[in-house]
Amino acid sequence: MLDPAVRLLLDTILLPRHPPFDVAALRLAHLASQEVLAGEPVPVQSVDGFTVDPDAVLGTPRLAVRRYQPRAGCRRAIIWLHGGGWVVGTLDGHDPVARALAVAADSQVFCVDYRLAPEAPYPAALADCSAAFAYIAANAGRFGVDPARLVLGGDSAGGHLAVGVTRWLASGGSPARPAALALVYPVTDARMLHGSYQRFAQGYHLSAAQMAWFWQQYAPAGLTVDGCSIGLEHPDLSPLLADDLHCLPPTLVVTAEFDVLHDEGLAFAGVLGNAGVEHEYLEVPGVIHGFLRLQAALRQARDLPDRISAQLDRWKV
Repeated sequence: MLDPAVRLLLDTILLPRHPPFDVAALRLAHLASQEVLAGEPVPVQSVDGFTVDPDAVLGTPRLAVRRYQPRAGCRRAIIWLHGGGWVVGTLDGHDPVARALAVAADSQVFCVDYRLAPEAPYPAALADCSAAFAYIAANAGRFGVDPARLVLGGDSAGGHLAVGVTRWLASGGSPARPAALALVYPVTDARMLHGSYQRFAQGYHLSAAQMAWFWQQYAPAGLTVDGCSIGLEHPDLSPLLADDLHCLPPTLVVTAEFDVLHDEGLAFAGVLGNAGVEHEYLEVPGVIHGFLRLQAALRQARDLPDRISAQLDRWKV
């Protein structure tokens, strides 16, 4: 059953929204909802930031990264890629999640301010996040983290990007590799064919129509890269269909029960098993897409960082 606290949110605050959207207004609404639902920020010892220089090969601009340290001497790091359908999301908007992760996992947390669609469609966000991860890995000593304990994670579109970054690093022969992945209700299949798209098509915050609109912004029809057409089956868009998932490290896949993305997350855990990837699957019952951001309103949101930390500990990352 849908959690009563979630039902109350759907009836009062998380009211239905219907595409097409005004992008600027959507971004403001996303940030405003965070101010209402995130609660008091979890205290950490320090928050600072730095920039990653442009990468001529990847074609990335200068990127801002924010770092959270719950205490001095944290050797584990979590590079977290925020969700928002590749269209919305800011460092400020995901500040509460970053703080909660840092404290729960006793880890430094790095949040990447990657470019957003539609101004910068695929592969901009993927290139930005790849460049940021490689930079953090190369400068692990500067940040006081163990390069063998770099975790890459993200929620929703951020989880999608985390898989893509790992695949890009592996295919390019980069020495920078994550020790584990933490994927929270990740996007894994651009085709939108799974049964949860029918079961939860509308009335559960993220609708099927909204997800289709997000895909149109990130990977518009007729998209080409370097002269090549990019279809929905491309593994960068649909990692569920990738044939190189064996390159992934131990991976945690979290789904929300009442989410259009539920079934593709479950299916992704299945293909990880088929590829021989060590993985753990966690379904959080009674909740909707985006619940991790609802720290003030939902117990499940407050509990999830601890559950992510426990899994990383079991993997000794």
